Amino acid sequence: MRWYGVCALCAMICGCTVDQQPAPGITEPPASFDYPSAEGEIWVPLSVIPESGVPRRRAVRFLNVVGRLAPGVTREGARADLSTVAKRLAAEYPDSNDQLTEVSIVPLHDQVTGDARTGLLTLLGAVGVVLLICCANVANLMLVRAQGRTREFAVRAALGAGRGRLARQLLTESVLLAAIGGLTGLLLGSFAISALVAVAPSGVPRLAEVGIDPTVVAFSLAASLLTGLVFGLAPAWRAWRGDLQSELRLAGGSGAQTQGRVRMRGLLIVAEVAMVVVLVIGAGLLLRSLNELLQVEPGFDGERTVAMQVAAPSYKLESSAEISQFFSDLLQSVRDVPGVEVAGLIRPMPLTPDTFQGEDLHFSIVGQAAPPQGQEPKVFLRWASDDAFAAMGIPLLAGRDFDEHDNREAGELRGIINQAMADRHFPNGDAVGSRLSAGGGELAIIGVVGNVTQASLDEEVVNVVYTPVAQMTRSGMTLVVRTRAEPTGLQPALNDAIWAVNPDQTIENVVTLDALVHASVSEPRFSAMLVALFAGLALTLAAIGIYGVVANSVAQRSREIGIRMALGACGTDVARSVVGQGMVWVGTGIVVGLLIAMRRVSRPCCGARCWRPGAVAV
Repeated sequence: MRWYGVCALCAMICGCTVDQQPAPGITEPPASFDYPSAEGEIWVPLSVIPESGVPRRRAVRFLNVVGRLAPGVTREGARADLSTVAKRLAAEYPDSNDQLTEVSIVPLHDQVTGDARTGLLTLLGAVGVVLLICCANVANLMLVRAQGRTREFAVRAALGAGRGRLARQLLTESVLLAAIGGLTGLLLGSFAISALVAVAPSGVPRLAEVGIDPTVVAFSLAASLLTGLVFGLAPAWRAWRGDLQSELRLAGGSGAQTQGRVRMRGLLIVAEVAMVVVLVIGAGLLLRSLNELLQVEPGFDGERTVAMQVAAPSYKLESSAEISQFFSDLLQSVRDVPGVEVAGLIRPMPLTPDTFQGEDLHFSIVGQAAPPQGQEPKVFLRWASDDAFAAMGIPLLAGRDFDEHDNREAGELRGIINQAMADRHFPNGDAVGSRLSAGGGELAIIGVVGNVTQASLDEEVVNVVYTPVAQMTRSGMTLVVRTRAEPTGLQPALNDAIWAVNPDQTIENVVTLDALVHASVSEPRFSAMLVALFAGLALTLAAIGIYGVVANSVAQRSREIGIRMALGACGTDVARSVVGQGMVWVGTGIVVGLLIAMRRVSRPCCGARCWRPGAVAV
């Protein structure tokens, strides 16, 4: 179960009608409401969340504002109005808001879909390419088939069939074949969707709603019929406008093919091969990007390590000291479990869904010249207990780790920075012992640890400072436990140790760190797998199509080939003639595809019912 704090207008802004309230202070939205996450089950007012859960300080910024634009108000106009408000706040509260003078507004739909939109558009492009390859195959095969029926059409015309009648017959055949193909595709797609949803990552928005509905059926049938209609026009047009007497004489002659027909089939093969090359190159780039992503070190060692979310019972504990003592007792209880090597607390947990970087603060280095107004660097504030870095395998590069003496009563506020911040702001290696001024106070640096990727493996590493849990208490933390054996068998004992401290304690999102890293690349892996699948399908379709065209072409030239061999041509000459012409088409298609790919293919990145158009997130 996941709780979210919301304001009273949240449901109205998101377009939800609140059902009956089961209890005072608890809002029950409709089942379709899944913002900000489908995992949310209970929404409570922000006012009831204690200070340890949601700090009431202006320097702490991690909430999003959701609003609905009034009729006639543009996004740019709303941004200008909010920027004016932000400038007033900056003038009134210069210590915390001096850098917050501009506001960005994005549509709520884009905020929710995020990077998934790029991946889905990539897949849509791959599907479109496969469809075009199928269309080229159909058009080519129908042209070849229509040419083989030239004599039949000429005889029918001689017996009284009009040109329109012949054209309608060809269109009817092509549309019927396309309709049968579309229905077969829908049938196969219904089975394929279940398999794709089963292997798809959980981060894809509205994944549970994926399926074949009447809109999909209508679109698929319309696309199939349109394909049959459009690509049946070429042979129908030839039957309508062609000289049937000349066609009859040609059909009864040597079997030679007109240059126009050969050129048309060649152009279709060139286009087909070019599209295959573009798609295969795109799939290769995706796979290469995925391989590079897998080579990125997350900054921690996930072997034999399990993480779980725990929260202090704020409704029972009145002060930060009590919450700090609760976490200290919890850690001691977990560390006493046989098989536990080391345990610690950290927030936020790296590579977790819906994670945030931490509270961001502008800072300056005590003893150095202050940076110009508006150019102060930013540092993200995170929390860790003693042994948290050891539990996660984050290397300590300089200084020391936190210990039981690092608390507010013992003196100054202390922190440990990451290597990126040390390299940027302390290039002489004098980070340990320096002091930072941030958020209206000072912090002494006691150590430097390795960089840890927070939201994703491909993110830029930012400045980070970790502070002890005892100094800046938060009610919600992540417990990280490194065990001497596989942690899965130790989980019941860990649960008992936590419940020994608080029988009502909730334990959420239990996951091993190895599984966390694996899940962080699940979306790009899924996109790469699908694009590679479509690329392989396109390559197979192109090979089948080219084979069908060449085979039909050779069958229609059997009389011509027989005459050539009777006049002295050997089998090698005939094979060279047929294969050479096909290779010219294929080679041209490869060159065209490479040229297109060089210009167009770039490195890929990898709407819910609960709101209406117009909602924006700030």
